[in-house]
Amino acid sequence: MISEQVKTDVRAFIAEQLPAWKDDAIEFNSPDDGEDEYTPYMDITFAISEDGTAWNYQTGDNCYTGGAYGLPHWAVSTIDADTTADSLLDDVVGQWLDLMYQQQHKSNARLSTARCGRREKTC
Repeated sequence: MISEQVKTDVRAFIAEQLPAWKDDAIEFNSPDDGEDEYTPYMDITFAISEDGTAWNYQTGDNCYTGGAYGLPHWAVSTIDADTTADSLLDDVVGQWLDLMYQQQHKSNARLSTARCGRREKTC
C-alpha cells in the first residue's frame, strides 16, 4: 500500500516541477531529421519502496545513477505539452499499485508453495 504522505508529497512535487519539466522537454529535444511534426517529450521515472513509504525520481536516461535506482518499484511516464499534474500522478500511482500487487501476488505464491510442498498440486 502507498502511504498517504507519499501520495501527498508526490502530488505537490509534480505540481511544482511540471512546468520546468515541460520547458526542459522543449529545450533538450529536437525533431529527428525529416520529421514534419514533432511533439517534445521527456521521460520520467518515479520509484517507491517496497513498503510504500519512501520515493524518489529521475528524469531521462540516468542509467543506474538516478535517484530512483535504489528503490524496487518504478513507474516510467512521459511528459509532453498535454501532460497535467493529475494525469501524471494518476499514471505513477497506478503503475506503483500494479507493481506492488504483482510483488505481493508472487510473494503469496512462494509462501503457498513453501507451505504445501512442490510435489502437491493443491493444498
